[in-house]
Amino acid sequence: MSESELFPEATKFTYANTDGYQKDRIFDPYTYRHNYDEDQLETLLSKYVTETHNVEEICVYLLDGVHSNKFLSKYEDGLGFCGARIRTFRTLHEIIYFNVKNYFDFEAEPEDFMSRKMPGLLDSQNAQSLMSLKHRERNLTAVERCFGDKQFALDRIEILTQEFQFMDLTVLTSFYKGSKLINVSATTTVLKCLDELFLKIDEAFATLQKKDTRENNKIVFSLIMKLSCCFDFLYSSMICNPNSIYFSIEEDSFLEDALEFVDVEDPEEYWRLADEGYFEIGKIIGVASRTFKHKSKVRQFISFIGWMPFYFLFNRKKGSAQGFFFMNVLNKNVFRRMNAIYEMSTYKKVLKLASPKIEMEVKIYITMPEQDCLTVKKNLINKKAPLMVRNNIDAPFVVEQRNYDPSELIKIRIISTDKWDHIDWKTGELVDPDCEIKHYPVGLLFIHGGAFISGSSSSYQNILKKYALETRHPVFAVDYRLAPDHPYPIPLSDCWLSYLWLRYYSEKYLKVKFDKIILVGDSAGGCISLSICTLAIRKQVAKPDGMVLAYPGTCLDRRYFTPSCMMSLDEPYLNAFLIDLCLKSYVEDYSISGHYLCSPLFTPKKYLKEMPPTRVGIAGIDPLRDAGIELIRNFVKAGVNCTGKVYKQLFHGYLEMDSYPFYMKDCEKAFMDTVEFIEEIISVW
Repeated sequence: MSESELFPEATKFTYANTDGYQKDRIFDPYTYRHNYDEDQLETLLSKYVTETHNVEEICVYLLDGVHSNKFLSKYEDGLGFCGARIRTFRTLHEIIYFNVKNYFDFEAEPEDFMSRKMPGLLDSQNAQSLMSLKHRERNLTAVERCFGDKQFALDRIEILTQEFQFMDLTVLTSFYKGSKLINVSATTTVLKCLDELFLKIDEAFATLQKKDTRENNKIVFSLIMKLSCCFDFLYSSMICNPNSIYFSIEEDSFLEDALEFVDVEDPEEYWRLADEGYFEIGKIIGVASRTFKHKSKVRQFISFIGWMPFYFLFNRKKGSAQGFFFMNVLNKNVFRRMNAIYEMSTYKKVLKLASPKIEMEVKIYITMPEQDCLTVKKNLINKKAPLMVRNNIDAPFVVEQRNYDPSELIKIRIISTDKWDHIDWKTGELVDPDCEIKHYPVGLLFIHGGAFISGSSSSYQNILKKYALETRHPVFAVDYRLAPDHPYPIPLSDCWLSYLWLRYYSEKYLKVKFDKIILVGDSAGGCISLSICTLAIRKQVAKPDGMVLAYPGTCLDRRYFTPSCMMSLDEPYLNAFLIDLCLKSYVEDYSISGHYLCSPLFTPKKYLKEMPPTRVGIAGIDPLRDAGIELIRNFVKAGVNCTGKVYKQLFHGYLEMDSYPFYMKDCEKAFMDTVEFIEEIISVW
């Protein structure tokens, strides 16, 4: 399949524009490669210097007025940080310029470049140079321009240098010296997006100077925050593998057979529903951000009853704008309190009333053998089979645990279209210990998404019941512990132990036997499902018999670049700020983010070739899109029975977009495709 056929040009569109912040997209989701030339590249690099100076001056301008502007005073810290970060990342720009100058015939260097000496980032050959006096002083000056507070500036530089730890200074040195060429296509992709952002910032700032309103301040601040986030992509694009399917000049024939591209049936109706849905999402987030900025439950309640009618009845547009502005600044403490709503009893009851009726829905709590729990230093990377497999240990389940300890018990929700009357669900005891074993050909183990920091079997109960009703197979859903309180590999450990229990102990304690077990996971759940399969293969225990994944997170390494990463600059919900928060919450140590149990995209071929039949659904408008497609390619090249569908216009999270507030029929069809995926896997056994 040729380059032009990979992601064909689609009708230009905008969505979620009602908040007033997004007039059009920064990155075209159907462009996966930029054909560059020397003149274009030189122009982009030259403009970069001038524009970064302009943004610095805008930061200074805004900071000069923080004491007279109540809105900006809340974001004084962020503006100062952005100003310093822009100055620091200009070093990367110098490296890019001097690197490509060795390969292309550029006429002259931009005047703002300091000299042909090594940039401050590369003062020495080791990572400690990031903390060198020269580097610190240079950045300190930049921050002090914005703040005039030396101690505060020192604190910000400490944070800034921590972010640089994922950079390989040896590689940057080779780029600067010209001994290695950057990935020019990937870097040009980022530079073009930066150019678009610079233009938008200039326009927004010009509007702000004419009319200094809170709304205009929000627009400028949001764009500057996006710009500071965009610089993270600059380094990863420079080191991007030139053999990636998105930048290689060679055609990849696997796409013809492994991928099917699906369009929505009625584009006009679809985008109308998308606009309306995101408008409603914005209002919901707007109310939540106002409510949960307070720690006191009393103040939360008062705030809720005040902002709810205001944003939903009297000023709907302002409510949606507030929601998406919050997603662009993303106070992590407020966001964590917002996620707690999923565990509120009222919310759970509403979801239960809105979900389909089912014959059986019960919760069990399985014991967690300490010897088999995964930790970075124990059980994660060794090949020893778990104790649960080697020995027939006691691992009974219990029921009705209102205040259970998640470090000792794992909650699993069981949903089935027929009752299991042989168990007294009030006590968990067998009605008849000698009863016959209930036999099923297939059992589904569902691992929910939520970016590792949110979600539960309660919030997914609508999807779980639909799977049970459509497939007629029992569904087991794991309530794994969530980051940041429980970072990697704790969520993986909970799901791994749940899989082992279902595989080896359900017959003993539930009197239920499954011939085959299929893992079903969306987003973060897809990532965990892939890792479970790899663990099973590595430890030589019975592996899952199939996988069905929806928009899986296959790469958690910030150093890995694909063009779809740039969509996070446009996404109203799954944006660059939320992705960054989730990655830092789940993987505390960036150095292990590239390990294949954390980022399944990098699974070694010796494990890949033993993977079970797999079906993957990919959202076309999703920052995770390209890494998901690369995973399918890796599976196919390793000889795995793997196919996928790319829903070109669908968003991340489409499994849940067939109900309020979206009601998209195309998302309902995409869900039914996952049901067909399950039947396909059964047919190939």
